[in-house]
Amino acid sequence: HAALLEALAAQGITVTAIRIGDDDANLALLQDIAQRTGGAFHHVENALALPELMLRDATSAMARLAQGGPLY
Repeated sequence: HAALLEALAAQGITVTAIRIGDDDANLALLQDIAQRTGGAFHHVENALALPELMLRDATSAMARLAQGGPLY
């Protein structure tokens, strides 16, 4: 996956990864994907937390856009 991540980052494409669950399976991989592409990483234990997380991220992105900044 390293070549794909490098290509995404070179094109300015960010990847935000969300890990759902209370274990640590694939945790390092998802953190690495987000970090290499300049995206965010979130770890939630329960899928019920996703709507709040998505609203928070969308609100933050809209505030950056309103100030003339990038979406990510």
